[in-house]
Amino acid sequence: MRVFRGSSNVTELQIAARKFEPAHRKGPTVWLVGVSHIGETNYYQTLQKILDGQAVVLFEGVGERPHSMLRSENASRVSTENNSRSGEDENGFSLQSNLARSLGLAFQLEAIDYDRPNFRNSDLSIREIRQLMSGERELPSGPSTNRLAQAAPNAFEGLLQIMDGSSFAGAIAQLAVKFVGSSPKLQALTRLAMSEALGQIKGDISQLRGLPPDMKQLLEVLIQSRNARVVRDIKDILPTLHADKSVAVFYGAGHMANLEAQIRRDLKYRPVGELWFPAITVNAAKAGLTETEMKMVRSVVSWQLQMMGQ
Repeated sequence: MRVFRGSSNVTELQIAARKFEPAHRKGPTVWLVGVSHIGETNYYQTLQKILDGQAVVLFEGVGERPHSMLRSENASRVSTENNSRSGEDENGFSLQSNLARSLGLAFQLEAIDYDRPNFRNSDLSIREIRQLMSGERELPSGPSTNRLAQAAPNAFEGLLQIMDGSSFAGAIAQLAVKFVGSSPKLQALTRLAMSEALGQIKGDISQLRGLPPDMKQLLEVLIQSRNARVVRDIKDILPTLHADKSVAVFYGAGHMANLEAQIRRDLKYRPVGELWFPAITVNAAKAGLTETEMKMVRSVVSWQLQMMGQ
C-alpha cells in the first residue's frame, strides 16, 4: 500500500499486485494481489480481469460455507447474526459493508465475482481459528507461533462482535459509520484519513507497537496462521501447473509483507514486476475540501500513528 498524490487536489490509496518467478529455474508465476476490503467499483473491476486470467486464484475468505453463498447473502443483506453467535459459521462483514456504503464505495465481497472455476478458498474457518486460540490445535506454522494464539481468545471474540454489531462497541461503530455517510464532505474527509492511515502502515496495523498486547498478538496470529495455509496451498498447486501458467494469491494487503517473505524464503521465488492500482480516490476540489482541511487530516493521522507506534 502507498499514498499517491498526483496533484494538490487528488489523493489516492494505491495497492500493488506483485509478480514473482522462480529464482533459479523455470516454473509457474506467482502473483501476490493485495486488496483493500472497501474501494472504488472500477478498482474491483480491474482486479477481476487480472484474477480471471490466472490458472488458480487462492482467495481470502474466513468461513465454512462456499464463498459465493456468503457473497449472495451479503448482497441481499440477509442477517447472519445468530449464526455468528452460535459459532457454526459467520461472515463478519456487516460493518465493512456498511462502511463502504457510507463512504460511497464498494465492498469487496459484493464487488468481486468469486463464482469462477479457477477460484479456490485458501483460508481458515472461524472454528479452526477458535481451536488455535484455545490451543486445541497447532498453528500451521508450528508450535513456536502457537503460544501467540493462546494469548488472545477474548480479543478475537470481541473483534467478531464488533464486526457483526452484536456488542456495545459494535453498535457504537455502526452509529459512527452511519454518521460518516450523512455528509459528502465528511465522507471525503474520512476517505482521506483512511487512505493516509492505511498507506502509512501498509495496511498492517499489527506493526503498531502501541496496540494492547492481546490485540497485537491476535493480529499477528490472524496473519501468520492464515498465511501459512496459503503457502502450503501454493506448494501443493505449483507442481500441477505448467511453467507458463500462474497462480494468484488474492488477500488483504496487510498479509502481503509476510507472504512475500515466505515465498522468497521457502519457495525461492523473486519479484520481477508489479502493478499499482488506485483503490480509493479523494478529489479535494470535487468534495469541497480546502488545502487547510487536507493538511489538518494528514497531520492528525500522522500524530495518531506516531503515538500508537510508541
